[in-house]
Amino acid sequence: PMKPSGVSCPAGQFLLQELRVAMNLAEPSVLPGVLQLTDWRAVDALAGEFQLRPMLYAMMLQKQLPSVPPEMAACWKREVAVQALLHMVYETEGARVLSSLNEQGFAPVLLKGFARMAELYGSSACRSISDMDILIRPADFPAVKQALLAQGFVLAVDDFYAPQAAAYEKFQAEQSYEASFKKSFAGVSLVLDVHWQLGAGWPGYEHLGIFALDRVDWQEQTEPFSFHGCEVRRLNLNAHFFHLVCHFGLHHRFSGLKWLHELCLLLERYDRQLDWDWIGETARQTGCTKLVGVTLRLVAEVLGPTHWL
Repeated sequence: PMKPSGVSCPAGQFLLQELRVAMNLAEPSVLPGVLQLTDWRAVDALAGEFQLRPMLYAMMLQKQLPSVPPEMAACWKREVAVQALLHMVYETEGARVLSSLNEQGFAPVLLKGFARMAELYGSSACRSISDMDILIRPADFPAVKQALLAQGFVLAVDDFYAPQAAAYEKFQAEQSYEASFKKSFAGVSLVLDVHWQLGAGWPGYEHLGIFALDRVDWQEQTEPFSFHGCEVRRLNLNAHFFHLVCHFGLHHRFSGLKWLHELCLLLERYDRQLDWDWIGETARQTGCTKLVGVTLRLVAEVLGPTHWL
């Protein structure tokens, strides 16, 4: 059996079983036996790393978890409250920013989490967030950058690169494929990651250049979508799935139960609606055949045998 990176320890095995319980693929009665091999402190630490504490809290409220220590339950409750505030900021201010970019003719495409969060999770309280991702046309980046700066955003520079901020900004514009912008509201920050390609290299991620992801015209693989009153676009279902696979495998290197869980939710809900011929052909064109295969094997470890494996 294949396991995603980082979950071979007992705490990781508990979280894997917890995902199965959350998706009604296993009974809550299996969890106490797995928990005997670890402890709540280890589970909580790994859940924090994988951004799964909000989901654990939701499961606790639904009485799907073994007895949780009161101090840990209180910690989870505080984290869910912080996430609720973040969601409010991203939904209101994010919609305003997307609407403004739309009005200026930039046609941003909403990527990943926010694009299908409501339909996959039901309650956004179960899904942690740290940023919002959009895709734009490469030629539009200089103008989009100026539009965001005019709205109070600043270019987010990693602490490591801060002493060479000007060189970092030049590299980002000329050789990178994305730029992060940040805007703060009374201690809460909205981070907007602006992508103009999905497969170019980046320090530490040069391996992305091996895969020809931008042979796909992603702008053509979109559909209209209403995001909190703002009419934008998102990747269609096939492209969304393919992009999540690439994000999980190439960016996170098959680590992170948050993304594995999201893939499981998407496949459980939309399996029969996906165009597997398009996905297979796109995988061949971009050199991602093995990447897709490995991801599906990992998903099958959670969902069980399926027709596409």
